[in-house]
Amino acid sequence: MAKEKSISGKTSIFTFATGYISYLRNDEEHSVTNILDKAGKVKATIAYDEYGVIENPEVVGTSGNIFAYTGHVYEESTVVMMLSGLLS
Repeated sequence: MAKEKSISGKTSIFTFATGYISYLRNDEEHSVTNILDKAGKVKATIAYDEYGVIENPEVVGTSGNIFAYTGHVYEESTVVMMLSGLLS
């Protein structure tokens, strides 16, 4: 059974080397749930199943976003998520 997630409302702002700015809202697991515009309006919502698989991968790259489940980097072209630091 899927765990119900709540949105913490925390908004993160990232500036990329190209000067592009991305506004993201995360849940309590630090997964990106919304991609926002400068005014705070939701441009895209990212949905995950109970295992962290992205249900709508086509929206992850909206506005230059590269982050997804638990804040890890998501490579859209290869559908790979970099989960560094999880193995000890």
